[in-house]
Amino acid sequence: MYGGRIASTKHGRKNTSVLPSTGSSFCQSGGIPRSSGWRMTMALTRGGVNLGIKNHIPVMVPGGKDELIQAQMHLSDAFVNQVRQIGKMLWNAGLPVLDDLHNTSYEWKIPADIAENDQKLQAYKTAKYIDALKSLKPGITMIIMHCTDPSPVFKYITGSGPVRKGDLLTMINPVFKKALQDQGIILTTWRELKERRDRIH
Repeated sequence: MYGGRIASTKHGRKNTSVLPSTGSSFCQSGGIPRSSGWRMTMALTRGGVNLGIKNHIPVMVPGGKDELIQAQMHLSDAFVNQVRQIGKMLWNAGLPVLDDLHNTSYEWKIPADIAENDQKLQAYKTAKYIDALKSLKPGITMIIMHCTDPSPVFKYITGSGPVRKGDLLTMINPVFKKALQDQGIILTTWRELKERRDRIH
């Protein structure tokens, strides 16, 4: 499951939202796969979009300016234009649409000497996420994260335990909460975004 944070902005001021995403909140298959061929990627995205429209479930597709996701994933203008067209389909179907997607948190390499130290891990990841907040533009932006408190057997499932625990430690850090307030970020949810979309005719 994806965990995420949405940053929504009004009148040029950043406003944000906590978005713990589950299978019932949005269609994961609607996202943009990081490593796929052009046709496969668009086929997967359209498949997720069709499911979302059919079941009235918001889909994780950035259909707005897409400045962050294009730069981070080195997407071509042609590809981004196709994604924006999918965003229009979602909007016209009565679903909310992301303006952008921040998708690099898994590329933040955690130094080995802090991976097992919660205090240092929290400080490291908090600083990274605060920098991410500062990069957001007006609109609704989702930041990918996976908050987890790894169990003793988690390491046998995936080596991403420190990354995920760092996400969790950041989200409960008062320093990060203050950064949200300082940046004018308003926390929201997919449900709230859908309710806002429903009020627009």
